[in-house]
Amino acid sequence: MDNKWPHSEPRLMNAGFKKMNAKSDWFEIYRINTLTYAILEPKHIEEVISYLIIGERQAVLFDSGMGIADIRAEVSALTKLPIIVINSHSHYDHIGGNHLFDEIWSFQNEFENSRIRKGYANAECRKYMSEGSYIDLPSDIDLNTFFVPGTRITKYLHHQETIDLGGRILTVHHTPGETPGAISLYDDLYNIFFTGDLLHPGGMWLYQTESNWNEFVSSIDYLGTKVNDIKFICPAHNEFCVKPEFVVDVKQAITQINNHTATGIIKEKFKAFDFTGFSIYLPLSSTNSI
Repeated sequence: MDNKWPHSEPRLMNAGFKKMNAKSDWFEIYRINTLTYAILEPKHIEEVISYLIIGERQAVLFDSGMGIADIRAEVSALTKLPIIVINSHSHYDHIGGNHLFDEIWSFQNEFENSRIRKGYANAECRKYMSEGSYIDLPSDIDLNTFFVPGTRITKYLHHQETIDLGGRILTVHHTPGETPGAISLYDDLYNIFFTGDLLHPGGMWLYQTESNWNEFVSSIDYLGTKVNDIKFICPAHNEFCVKPEFVVDVKQAITQINNHTATGIIKEKFKAFDFTGFSIYLPLSSTNSI
C-alpha cells in the first residue's frame, strides 16, 4: 500500500533532517534539532506524528500516537528525563500510548477529557483499522482484541498557560476546530508551533460531529497573528515540518470556501475542497459548516 500523500506543496521542509534508529519498525523518528524529535507512524494511512520536546528538567511528549507499538520505549531511548504526555485532543490516534505514562495533561474541556478517560473499545478502533488502511502491523498486535485504554488525567491546562521544561517554555494555545478542546503548543526556544490537527498537509477532517467550521476559521485567524514569530510549524499528520506561510495558504482556502468560489467534490461522508498540498473536508449538510 502506498499511503504517502502526494504532496506538491513547496512550503514543506522535511528534507535534510536526521533519521534516528527506532526500536520498532512501526515508527520512523527524525531529529528536528538536538532537543526536539518527530515520531512518525507512517504505516497507517493517517500517518500520525507525535513530538518529543526536551528541556533541562523534563520533557513533553505531545500526543502518544496510536498505541500500536511501544512509544514509551522510543522516548526512553531519546531521553532519560521525566516525561509529561500532553494530548493535543482526544482522537484515538493521539492518545493510544497514554497508558504507558504516569503524567497525562489535557486542556480543560469535558468533551476531550471524557474520551481520554474512557479510551476506545475494540469496535471503535476497528473502524480506523480497516483492511488497506495499514501495512506491516507488529506481530504482537491482534486487531480482534486491540483497544485504547482509558487513562487518568493528572493536570488540566488552560489557554495561554506556560509550561517550563527548564530552559524551554511551552505556551498552550486553545485552537478548536476539529474538536472543541484542541490545543497547540508554542516553543519559545526554537520558535516552533506544534499545531496538532489544527492544520496539516493532506485532508483536514472538519466534517465530524464534534467539528466546528467557525471555530476552525477563528483558530486559523489566531494562528495567523503568530506567523511572524514562528520559524516553522510541526503538524500532527503527514509531514513534520512546514513553513509558517502554510497558514496563509489555509486562510486563502477558507476565504474561497466562504465566498463559494471553491468547488467541493462530494464523497461518501463529506465534501472535499482540494487545494495545493492539502484538502478541507466539510459536512455534506450545513451542520457545523458554513
